[in-house]
Formats: sequence, structure tokens, C-alpha cells
Amino acid sequence: MWAITKREFWNLIKSVRALIIILLFSAGSIGVTNSLSKVSGQLDVAEYYASLRLLVLIFGFLFATILSHSCFNGEVETKTIRLLLTKVSKTSIVVGKLLGTSLFWMACLTGSFLFISVVGKVFRPSELFIAFSTMAYFNSIVLLISVVTTKSSRSNFIGLIFALLLPGLGLYATLTATSPLHFLQYFFPYFYLLQGVRYMSVPLAFAVLLTWVAVLLVKRRDY
Repeated sequence: MWAITKREFWNLIKSVRALIIILLFSAGSIGVTNSLSKVSGQLDVAEYYASLRLLVLIFGFLFATILSHSCFNGEVETKTIRLLLTKVSKTSIVVGKLLGTSLFWMACLTGSFLFISVVGKVFRPSELFIAFSTMAYFNSIVLLISVVTTKSSRSNFIGLIFALLLPGLGLYATLTATSPLHFLQYFFPYFYLLQGVRYMSVPLAFAVLLTWVAVLLVKRRDY
């Protein structure tokens, strides 16, 4: 499993995409904060982290889809999964994929937070945990989509649709108490974010549950 984790992590981190994501999150949060400070006439360091949190919540699923939509079905398409199965179990492949992508995002988010902490002169580990928990939740959905679909082109398309719809649906269900979809708030990280950092372990639990579902689906298939 750790070999799969390491392989997935290095495949992602060695490309320029990691640097681009760090720059997008960092520059985006600083840009949003500076724009708000011009309107309000004052600059609060907490706004840097709030802006980054907002970018992760809105665009995190999109970035996860772009980078990892073929994390599993790509192995099936290229037939490399047959070679992997001679060395590790199906469970190890699925769990290793999630751990590898999660480590990648931890590295990217840590880089972004360090950059912001230099600018704002304050480092808040709780904000890093919130961002990582959210990305782990998104990654588990992307992994499940990659397991369910047999073609990487399909998982990319479905992932992009989800990336466009889920943030809006989740925020709507969470913020609109009179909506008939309000009960869906418990399935999105936005609700738990509003409850406080200690509740952000719930999205991590969802990530574990979705990964377990992906493992069950993979075990029922022959490759």
C-alpha cells in the first residue's frame, strides 16, 4: 500500500501542477483579501485565511478532478492494474491512491499556508486542518467516481459536472434553512465548517466511508 501511496504522490508532486496550485491558492487569497481591504479600508490577517478557505471550498473539487480523475480507471485502461495486483491487494491499491493524493494536497496546502503566514506573519494550524479535511473529502469523491466509471474521459466529464454543481448545491442546502434540500447540508463540509474546527473531522469520516465503498466495488470486479 505504501508503495502505491508513494507512487501516486510523486506522480503528482513532480509536475509543475503542484507549484501552480500553490501559487493559485496563495495569490488568489492575497488578491481577494487585498481587494476586500480596499473596500473596507482595513486589513485583517484573518481575512487571508478566510479567503484561502473560500477558494478551497469553491475550487477544491475542480482541482482534485483535474489532477486525479483517472487515478484508478487510468490503471485499468492501461492494464497496469494487472501488474499491480500481482504485488498488492485491491484494497491496498484503492487506499494507497487516496493516501497519495491526500499527501499531495497536504504538501500543496502547507506550501500555500506557509506563503500566507509569511505575508500575514501569523500561522494557524487549525485553518490548515480545515483545508486538508475539505480536500480529503473531495478526493474521496473523485476516487469513487474513478472507480465507478471505466473510462478516464467519463470520470473527467462527471467530475467536472460535480465540481460545478456540488459547491452551489452544498452552500444552498447549508445556508437556506427554508429549502426542501436543507437536510443535504449534513453531507457537505460547509455545514461542519460553520460549526467550528472540531467538527471538521466529520468530512474526514466521510472520506473514509467513501473510500470503503470504493474498496467494496473494486473487490467485486475482475481485472
